[in-house]
Amino acid sequence: MHFKNKSISHGFEKNVACVDRLYYPWLKEYFAGTDTYYEWTIPTGFSVSQTYLNSASITVTGILFDADTSGTASVVLTASLYNVNASNIPTTQIAGTSGTVTVTGNSEYNVTFATPVTVTGNFAVVISNASGSAVGMISNAADENGIGEGLASYNNGSAWAALSGIEDDDFMAYPAVSYNITSSFTASDYDVCPGTPITLTGAYTPAS
Repeated sequence: MHFKNKSISHGFEKNVACVDRLYYPWLKEYFAGTDTYYEWTIPTGFSVSQTYLNSASITVTGILFDADTSGTASVVLTASLYNVNASNIPTTQIAGTSGTVTVTGNSEYNVTFATPVTVTGNFAVVISNASGSAVGMISNAADENGIGEGLASYNNGSAWAALSGIEDDDFMAYPAVSYNITSSFTASDYDVCPGTPITLTGAYTPAS
């Protein structure tokens, strides 16, 4: 049997659009191994926030959060993204990042923006209660596990204050982000015969 030597150099590239939910507060509790959560009563006119540390630009498509009406009537909440100051306190709302959702029980709720928004730098997910009934917002037990980072805050209707002044936990409020991953592989030029190894070189964007 005769095999003909053949030289090749083929490249292959794949682009994948990804959407992820940044469940950071939940993951902190999960890896702490305690699985303990608390419910904060948020009256009408109050808001809570959860800051995310962001060293680059990311595209945010919406917001998810855990809430509970505790058997009361349904409550309409507003979910938004805000810029934050050096103390992780919300300052101004980021344009195009607001939506409402009706909370009817203990569950995860979702707000999707009409258009994805590019966010640069640290930002906060803010959940506001403007309806007539109180609602329960869920937090982890970061303070008890020594993993509080001063990322959560609350607003009593007139001013923001860091939650770390009370209990340094994190509210279960998360951004949904989208990004593209590009991968490519190139096979080096080799005379391909049975038993002859080849080398594949891979590249990824982003690298991590």
